[in-house]
Amino acid sequence: MKTLVLILLCALTVPGQKIDGKKIDKWTPIVVSTPDLGITFYFAPESIKRNGDHVIAWTRTDFDRGSGVLLPNTDYYSIRIFVDFDCANNRSRSHDVLFFNSAGKLTKSGQDNDWAKEEPGKFSWAMFEYLCERRAQFPTQPPKLKAKP
Repeated sequence: MKTLVLILLCALTVPGQKIDGKKIDKWTPIVVSTPDLGITFYFAPESIKRNGDHVIAWTRTDFDRGSGVLLPNTDYYSIRIFVDFDCANNRSRSHDVLFFNSAGKLTKSGQDNDWAKEEPGKFSWAMFEYLCERRAQFPTQPPKLKAKP
């Protein structure tokens, strides 16, 4: 039953980053990185759906100087992910991933339905902690990310 609910929610919200037929206009910043990285992480509050230990939501990562500072051999300026956080098992999976260039044009999309472990040091950890309600408030420090050499 939980799987059916998640599939239905994905089918209803994923196309064009819409929630109940409305475009996502409000993105709430959760973490701003150090200036040398120039990365800001957001989530769309209206997209959050909870089902037991699972939280699904649209997230967004913006890169001031392109994604190559964190993800070698890439050149995206915004990545938006419809993600499922399994709070009980410290893992997540991306139902839909959208990649945008510096002009805001969608250049690539895909899915990755494999579960990935969530742990400190991953750039998704702050989002995981907040949406799984392990923190009462937004982090005040940027995640400890290193720029590529």
